[in-house]
Amino acid sequence: MSSSLGGPFASLLDQFKTGIGSWLVGTFLSTLLVGMLLQQTFRYFRLYPNDPRYMKIWVITAVILQMLTTAMVMHVAYYYLVSNYLDLTVWTRGDVWSAPAVPIVGSINNLVSESFFARRVYMIGRRYSLVVLSAMVMVLASCGFFIARSVQGYTQPDIVASVSTGGWIINNRGSIRRTNSMVDILIAYAISSA
Repeated sequence: MSSSLGGPFASLLDQFKTGIGSWLVGTFLSTLLVGMLLQQTFRYFRLYPNDPRYMKIWVITAVILQMLTTAMVMHVAYYYLVSNYLDLTVWTRGDVWSAPAVPIVGSINNLVSESFFARRVYMIGRRYSLVVLSAMVMVLASCGFFIARSVQGYTQPDIVASVSTGGWIINNRGSIRRTNSMVDILIAYAISSA
């Protein structure tokens, strides 16, 4: 498909295909890792039945958040690659609801998981409290940045909409050379201004 398009649009579409392909491979790997996580969770509850209740709740919370993140990643892949296959207008409608939500749930999951490791380092000795504090500040900051970026993703148009609209226009343009030249300029402006 990209070979029929010329110039910068071909490279943009190639980048898009690479990005959506990477998302799909990441979805497969994430699903595999969730299976391993569930097996480890099962082993944890069988081998350590006497752990405190807060520890079990901590583990269950991390597992549920990871499963929710994986389900949302799968929903994004299914929405774009199955439900709306070959529908270029899907890219003009903005992101599916689960795409900007993935970083929110994922960063909260990261906070839950990293706080477990921070607790373990703190239990080694109080002399590591500065290390634990700085690590938790960084985890909280990254969580805040991901949440802020996701909220921004719900409100700003996506560059993918501009690229796909440009690709659709290129595929459906006419045979008048002067009009096509103007269309190319408009597409380049739309993509560069996103």
